[in-house]
Amino acid sequence: MIRRIWLTALATALLLAGPAAAGDARCLMDHLPADKRAQVEAMYARSVDEGLASSLYSEADFEAMLAGCNIAASDTGRLTAAAQALAGYETETGVALWLKANRDIDDRTLQAVWSASRLADPAVAEAAAADDNLVAGLVYELAAKLGLEDQEDLTNLGAYVSARLLRQASERKF
Repeated sequence: MIRRIWLTALATALLLAGPAAAGDARCLMDHLPADKRAQVEAMYARSVDEGLASSLYSEADFEAMLAGCNIAASDTGRLTAAAQALAGYETETGVALWLKANRDIDDRTLQAVWSASRLADPAVAEAAAADDNLVAGLVYELAAKLGLEDQEDLTNLGAYVSARLLRQASERKF
């Protein structure tokens, strides 16, 4: 089963992606049964911590997701990248759901703020792989633009940034 607790550490370690072979984590999530997807989304909307700690789908679910997106389970490199991209995508979309449900920040606003930030620059995203202080500064910049101030907001936004960077880096590997 995929564990998402390690996202923050992996995001910075995995940002330097290999050659482009673009996958799409949305394809994987689209092949998760709708009832399980709804359960994951509901958990994140209540609590990002609850969503991160959840593990609702089985190995069989993950194998079906891989098959639905034509990813061979025998290719460990692509399999690992797909699992990491899926974990990043799930957390990224989960935090976006939490922001909408609890802070009235819709995805369109979140995407616009991201696009207008230094995180939209691939060189900055790559530099974040080796600089935790840069990541923290970027989280604070996004928080300021979104009007988020309390610790829960900053923690959740940090999970969002780490997850999105992980997904972007991992999708290039599968």
